[in-house]
Amino acid sequence: MEGRLYRHGRASAGDAGQRLAVQRGRRPDPVPEPVRCPAGAAQPRHRDGARGLPDYFRALGNGSRVVAPDARTHPATRGFTESYFEPNDVHSLLDMIVAAGNAPVGILCCEQCGAGREWTAADLSYAQAIAVLIGDVLTGRTDPGI
Repeated sequence: MEGRLYRHGRASAGDAGQRLAVQRGRRPDPVPEPVRCPAGAAQPRHRDGARGLPDYFRALGNGSRVVAPDARTHPATRGFTESYFEPNDVHSLLDMIVAAGNAPVGILCCEQCGAGREWTAADLSYAQAIAVLIGDVLTGRTDPGI
């Protein structure tokens, strides 16, 4: 089952990347357990070592998404600029929490490289639908073979 879920998550992220026409899309990052930031709010572990970026995780936790048309200057994401955005030419970011039940289990990341991008309402709606679909698969509400 785990392999099928991984493939489904990877396919969903790839589909989101194609439909949103972004240059970079990643499968949802795993969130094995919550981490406490200094303010005491729960934040997921980030595979890129972003545990020291409480603004990003606070923003993600407050709204279940981060929408950053200019990711390099956005208050929640500017901490990624030197270590991740510049080396990977990322200019815009759209991240959504993937939840299984009420627990966050991952982050669906959509990145625009080369130039900035204003995310549309349709972009946000589609990314949210993909995040919900992945969460449904993880909780067994949807067959991962679809």
